[in-house]
Amino acid sequence: MTSQVFLDIFIGDKDKHAEEETAYNATNTLLAKNAAIYGLPSDPQELSEEQQDILKELDSSLTMRFTPPKPLNAGRIVFELDSSPGLAKTRANFVALCTGEKGTCKNAPTKKLHYLDCPVHRIVKGFVAQGGDITRGDGSGGESIYGGKFNDEKEGLKKKMKRKSLAMANSGKNSNSSQFFIVLTDDEAKLSKMNGKYVAFGVMKSGGEVLDKLDEVGGGADGKSSQPVWIGGCVTSRHEKRVTLRDCCVVSGGGPRAPEAFDSFVGVHIVHSLSTPSQHPHCRTEKTFESHAHTPLVLTPQLLLTMASAYYEFYRGSSIGMALTDSLDELITSGAITPQLAMKVLQQFDKSLADTIVKQVKTKTTLKGHLHTYRLCDDVWTFIVKNPSFKMESNEMVSAQKIKIVACKNGDAIETGKK
Repeated sequence: MTSQVFLDIFIGDKDKHAEEETAYNATNTLLAKNAAIYGLPSDPQELSEEQQDILKELDSSLTMRFTPPKPLNAGRIVFELDSSPGLAKTRANFVALCTGEKGTCKNAPTKKLHYLDCPVHRIVKGFVAQGGDITRGDGSGGESIYGGKFNDEKEGLKKKMKRKSLAMANSGKNSNSSQFFIVLTDDEAKLSKMNGKYVAFGVMKSGGEVLDKLDEVGGGADGKSSQPVWIGGCVTSRHEKRVTLRDCCVVSGGGPRAPEAFDSFVGVHIVHSLSTPSQHPHCRTEKTFESHAHTPLVLTPQLLLTMASAYYEFYRGSSIGMALTDSLDELITSGAITPQLAMKVLQQFDKSLADTIVKQVKTKTTLKGHLHTYRLCDDVWTFIVKNPSFKMESNEMVSAQKIKIVACKNGDAIETGKK
């Protein structure tokens, strides 16, 4: 049975973020068209006030933004579920609600039995964060995979609550549905009031910084948070799928597409295995970046890059941190992306990298992160110099420069050749 569950927590105003993103993208587009003409930097964040004014004068109808909006993704919480046989029913309920595999609610047919996009509707600062109301989203609803409510499992009632405990919320004895809560406190007086009243069935293994963020936006006794909070992604270890870049293939009528089996997976791992681990002694032989995707999934090289970079922020300090640039090397070499795009993505997720990047493409570049040093390999720069005109436009390969990605039987190497 599944032992781990991952929840991606999002915090902030969706509409405001969308407006800011639209403004930033519009600014980027206008700058790209005029940077060379007016001698402006290609990055909006590098524009001086005077240069910003020049850009504003070019199109006064645009709402401009010169810095990217703050990501809404607050991070990932990983729970280890209790494997006790006496908690089988509670565990199965939670796992199925994470995967969405049970379809729609019995008592609310228009609602999915799925935590995805479900609000974390109640956050009491220094106490608990509660979510999982899949029917109403405000704490007044909820439904289990068994239809309605189900009884408490005694094994869970015996568990002592502690900070990071995962437990079922209820409105009284034997009233478990889909709602759950995470304990934010280590105050024994508060914890003792919860013991024996709620079924505890797991504990958080990683994501402590996310709990801190939840606590920061928490409210008083009413639990009203200062900002909207919701579950933006959920996946279990049972529904993970590992894929290397070699799994991509070019199909007629479109770009690279993953094997058909990917359409049914909600969890995807991007894996890059070093052929010579000794080259990077501080890294694991196999390095993984986790993400989630929802059907249907069309796995293009740029999607691979996006998925890897999206979690770079959270993994950069671990032993797998160097995997991202290894993967970027392969994507650039295969012709799937340009070095400029790779640099832009890296800068977006770690602004500290921006100051260390040498932008001349004929120069070997060293990217220094907080704990690791990244170096683009020689063959990547050789490819760049030989193919200076290669670029991506609108997420599609330029037709005259299409690259064929061939699956390899051994290792993670990618053969490239023009189609």
